[in-house]
Amino acid sequence: MKNKVIYDGQCSFCTDVKNILEFLDFNKNFEWIKSELYIKNPNRISCINNELTDKTIILIKPNNQLLTEFKACRYIMSRIVFFYPIIVFMYIPYISNFLGTAIYRIVSKRRKCKT
Repeated sequence: MKNKVIYDGQCSFCTDVKNILEFLDFNKNFEWIKSELYIKNPNRISCINNELTDKTIILIKPNNQLLTEFKACRYIMSRIVFFYPIIVFMYIPYISNFLGTAIYRIVSKRRKCKT
């Protein structure tokens, strides 16, 4: 079973990032799903709603664990060989989680999308 990534398909920035990551994912570890399609799915996880999908990326691991924001990005990058040289910096205790989340939120708020 693959990891599922729910992203804002109406946001050009989100779609561009998804296209780059999908291209770099040679092992095809992820199934990319537009949030609009996921929300309409009757079998979706109930806590995933429009409010959440409009402001963050959501990763659903095969065991149904949810990751959002920086933790989702870090997980995705840790599964893509291209990012191996820098991934160690994303797991520095306390610092990487704090800085990564702050940077993620800044970028997320400044993207040119609906929100």
